[in-house]
Amino acid sequence: QPLFFYRNLNSNNITGIAPTAFQGLDNLANLTLSSNLLSSIHLGSFRPLKNLVKLHLDSNHLNSIPDGVAHLDKLQYLDIGENRIEVIQEGILQNCPYLKLIELNSNPIHNIHPDRKSNV
Repeated sequence: QPLFFYRNLNSNNITGIAPTAFQGLDNLANLTLSSNLLSSIHLGSFRPLKNLVKLHLDSNHLNSIPDGVAHLDKLQYLDIGENRIEVIQEGILQNCPYLKLIELNSNPIHNIHPDRKSNV
């Protein structure tokens, strides 16, 4: 089984991600899904990515931070700028203790729920 540490799926007109799309990629550390047509991501899609530290979801059509991000407990960097996010859901990042930077630029955010357990 090949080891992938970085996967760039930038600008591929991806509209959806199947729950099994990343099976077998548990060594993946950096995933780029920027500049696609994603409006939502299945809850289980990120579950196999146990070692992911960087996730790029910028320049898509997302209305919220995907719930599956909560499964990424080693995540350190999340770029979700240039989407359609208006609200940051309460508790969405509480299972990401190593998250140091989240890029939210160019989103129409009007409400951010504070995460009492989050360092972000």
